[in-house]
Amino acid sequence: MSRSDYPYTTKFAQHYAIFAASVAIVVYILINVIGLSFNGAILRGALIGGCIGAMIVPFQWFAQSYRDNEGCRSTGGEAWKFSLVWSLIAMAVHALVAVALFAIGWRIPGILPQEQVQMVGVLIAVGLFLQVPIFRLFIWSAFSGVEARERRARGG
Repeated sequence: MSRSDYPYTTKFAQHYAIFAASVAIVVYILINVIGLSFNGAILRGALIGGCIGAMIVPFQWFAQSYRDNEGCRSTGGEAWKFSLVWSLIAMAVHALVAVALFAIGWRIPGILPQEQVQMVGVLIAVGLFLQVPIFRLFIWSAFSGVEARERRARGG
């Protein structure tokens, strides 16, 4: 049985969807309920950093789970395969979140509703080309983090 036969993709999709929905809910509450405005660079940077930080968690789970089950890193080819498949899954999750936000009436200020749909489509298409190598980087980084924790635990 190959290493990629384990349910890593199913678990990744579950974790990614949970974190994406959580981030969307928090951002929605901050903007629409609390009324926080992200006009300043510091607040926008904090928002972006927090969102990226939350989205890295599924990769950390994957790396730890994979090391526990397989005893090693995924091969380069496997990591690229995971990156491609997971990017497609992430794009579907992002599209669903965008549709849900639009359905509840959230709008981007200054942009017409029909332009928002086009903007989301363009962002998803462009994001897919960027997301595959970024996801590959996240996988590499997550494995490096797991290996560093293992070295510290052994006292090295």
